[in-house]
Amino acid sequence: MSARAATPGSEETGSSRAKLRISYLGLLVVVAVIVWALISGQKPTAVEIPGVLGVQFSGQKPSSTEVQKAQPVQQQRVAALEQQAQASATPAAPSDLNIAGTWAGNDGFEYSFGQFGNQVVFREISTFGVTATGSGVVNGSAVSLTFTALNGSTGRCELTGGGTNTLSGTCANDSAGTQAPITMSR
Repeated sequence: MSARAATPGSEETGSSRAKLRISYLGLLVVVAVIVWALISGQKPTAVEIPGVLGVQFSGQKPSSTEVQKAQPVQQQRVAALEQQAQASATPAAPSDLNIAGTWAGNDGFEYSFGQFGNQVVFREISTFGVTATGSGVVNGSAVSLTFTALNGSTGRCELTGGGTNTLSGTCANDSAGTQAPITMSR
């Protein structure tokens, strides 16, 4: 027999204790994910609680709906970058790479480059549309690019041409503080 007297309405059922444990476990998992993302350099851009919590970090991939909705703005951005490139282009030197055209990246994206003398403009294209745009300069076999992604990330890529059909190097996401190798081929 228990030494504690039960008061009406104070009984805890096994199922309510289990639900409480699951809630605490879920909260612990969410907190762990948030802490890990912050430690790895991602910055929270939105926090939501309605459906019990949602946190969006910079560097997250946009949904297919977000990509599709953003296409008119992305196309306007590319048009503006192309105008700037044409206005500031100098004739390409005979030793400069010609990277105009479509390239397949080892990251699963397709890259479409327009080249205006030594100036380049590019689009990163996913299955759903353009997910990043950028511009840069070709100098011999070196290509220096800056980009802005649909999720707000910005960064730069330093690539080297290996012949006429391969580009390789690194891209740094300045917003997330990360860097990754990339190879493109056509």
